[in-house]
Amino acid sequence: MGDAVNLASRRESITKQYRADMIVGEKTGNAVSDVVFCELDLVRFKGKDTAVGILEPLGFQGQVEQTKLDEAELYAEFLRFYRAQAWDQAELALLNLQKMVTENYHTYLYEMYFKRIAHKRQSPPGKDWDGVWTFDTE
Repeated sequence: MGDAVNLASRRESITKQYRADMIVGEKTGNAVSDVVFCELDLVRFKGKDTAVGILEPLGFQGQVEQTKLDEAELYAEFLRFYRAQAWDQAELALLNLQKMVTENYHTYLYEMYFKRIAHKRQSPPGKDWDGVWTFDTE
């Protein structure tokens, strides 16, 4: 079936992990210009060397509520802090995101990242960490 179908199947299988209705890859996000996307994470699947960005479609250009756009912008800032291992700034961004939640599952997403940060504080990933979350079972 090929690598593209394999990756699509793996992305579909993790939608429940992120509580998202739909997750697409970076290539799809880059190819579709009339949809607004929010990057959820950078992931590596079992058996793959390359990490892939996973995106959530928010809606069509010009039809996405400003509150969702604002939340997506702050979330992108959070991801920059998280990947830079700036844990205090990342947690502050998450606290601010919790105050502006537009979708119920985002609360779960932010809690998931709070747990990841707590784990990273206990077991620092090192300077060469690439910010990628590895799925060992998918």
